[in-house]
Amino acid sequence: MVLYVISGILFLLYVVDRRHDGVITKKLARPLRFRSSQHLLWFISSMAAFSMVLALYGSEVWLAHIAIWMFLAVEVTAIVLAILHVLVFKNPNKEMLSEDCIWFNLLMVIAYAIILKMY
Repeated sequence: MVLYVISGILFLLYVVDRRHDGVITKKLARPLRFRSSQHLLWFISSMAAFSMVLALYGSEVWLAHIAIWMFLAVEVTAIVLAILHVLVFKNPNKEMLSEDCIWFNLLMVIAYAIILKMY
């Protein structure tokens, strides 16, 4: 139940931030040590998705499997885009994609794979 509340709060924060042109994440990014507001927004949405998967862990197995595979696809896509952006194109703009994106998304893929193995 607590994980449903956490994922709901994170999702609500995401929606409110998008409605107000990123005001919340722009103010929180620096004090929370994020490189940019986009990185904070990605972190918030990833944690909301992860907490939703954990909330589904015990009750709806089939739905959790669908959610895990869907979020794995999103994370792998983000890894590929970050690798292309950082290593292949060598784009100096680090606001959207950086080396940190690669490591964070790899950790999320590992976390989803562990949960998938536990089912």
